[in-house]
Amino acid sequence: MDRKVVLTLIESLRLGGAERLVATTVPRLSQDRFRPLVAYLHGPATLAEEIRAAGVAVHEIGFRGPRDIPLAVGRVRSLLRRERVDVVHTHLYFANVVGRLAARRLARVISTLHNPDYTHEARPTLRFLARKGLDRATLALARPRLIAVSDEVRRDYEKHFGARDIRVLHNYVDTTALATEVAAVDRAAERRARGCGPSDVVLLHAGRFHPQKAHDVLLRAFAEALREAPTLRLLLAGSGALESEMRELAGRLGIGDRVRFLGEVARMAPVYAVADAFAFPSRYEAFGIALLEAMVAGLPAVVSRVGGIPEVATADTALFVGRDDVGELAAGMVRLARDAELRARMGAAATRVAARFDASVWIPRLEAIYDEA
Repeated sequence: MDRKVVLTLIESLRLGGAERLVATTVPRLSQDRFRPLVAYLHGPATLAEEIRAAGVAVHEIGFRGPRDIPLAVGRVRSLLRRERVDVVHTHLYFANVVGRLAARRLARVISTLHNPDYTHEARPTLRFLARKGLDRATLALARPRLIAVSDEVRRDYEKHFGARDIRVLHNYVDTTALATEVAAVDRAAERRARGCGPSDVVLLHAGRFHPQKAHDVLLRAFAEALREAPTLRLLLAGSGALESEMRELAGRLGIGDRVRFLGEVARMAPVYAVADAFAFPSRYEAFGIALLEAMVAGLPAVVSRVGGIPEVATADTALFVGRDDVGELAAGMVRLARDAELRARMGAAATRVAARFDASVWIPRLEAIYDEA
């Protein structure tokens, strides 16, 4: 039986949640049944070498913006013909659009939906309406099989497009590999390298600097929590448009000496090993791969009760707080800082719960969808 050729098409291969999901999935597909390929529309391509190292070919399409959609469609279409692709699996908006158009009469299309954008980022602007209209048109044209990374995302597409038969395949990670990598870290040395003392209680947040992630709420809550728990320290991993603004806010709040901005972090395991707890106060969230990774690392968390977060964390693994509630978030931080026994109990539970989202559980379900396509 010939192997089915599957092309995964994504916007970029930067260090984001969808991109990490692709890097986790593609090398682990059954080599007896599938021949995987990866293509990305534009840089950055931080994860490309990791994928290539697993023996998977990676292609850059050369896409700079909406005006390049026809060019990108032509290039992807040529790749489909050349590689005799059977299934195109698209991730994120422009890859969804380009992949659906390029695959017409050449390959079956599967689109994974990663964000509840239409509910939470709706704007009555011509640009937004055009974006949504193009999504709708290509859905009708290609009739892709749709996968949502959480029930939150499924509801978003059902509400805005009337889409049905959306399968939910939760995000996942290789829990064994990540836990092994975290355990191998010299925690004491890594803490010293990041300016954290042995008595510090280190809170970690990982995510792009975007209004969605509520860094402003996080910093204000941290400033409030420091008054009652002065041993707290905060590490922020990630980058984005709001980073400079958040650095300024930390300075104005007088907490600059207790907050460290780490920028983009290629290997998160050492940072998870440094931390004592995780903070995730998103205003909305599809799922939260960073939260899942923190749980694998055995970190208790304080999280907002929104979107897909309750699909990942439980009352045994996290303290839930209200969206944008600075006082409640600060109280959660203080509670975790003061109670080492609580941190240990919740951290152990987090590791157990995270096992439900291991790649070995979910990739066979994705392979079954490929078989059906």
